[in-house]
Amino acid sequence: ISLLHASPAHMQPLIKDYPQTVFVLLHAAYPFTKEAGYPCSVYPNVMLDFGEIFPMISGSGQRTVVRQVLEICPTNKILWSTDGHWHPESFYLGTIQARQALFDVR
Repeated sequence: ISLLHASPAHMQPLIKDYPQTVFVLLHAAYPFTKEAGYPCSVYPNVMLDFGEIFPMISGSGQRTVVRQVLEICPTNKILWSTDGHWHPESFYLGTIQARQALFDVR
């Protein structure tokens, strides 16, 4: 996957042109979480989901991402998903890790 044009900053013209469309930036826009927080805080039609990082990155990385999301993104625009798939255990693991990261960051 090329990350050359993956920053959410590239979406700003599209977000401005379609103010009635809700844009959900998925997977915390990882590794561009900080960049995703800005449009989330500035545009009323942008939300940020921080699923998929559980269990894809380390516990330390998960806490860093959660901190970055909470740093700038309004709490009423933050979404979460386990992003579990195929096996029930992936949903369970995503839930446990997300709860732990949120507890640690509080």
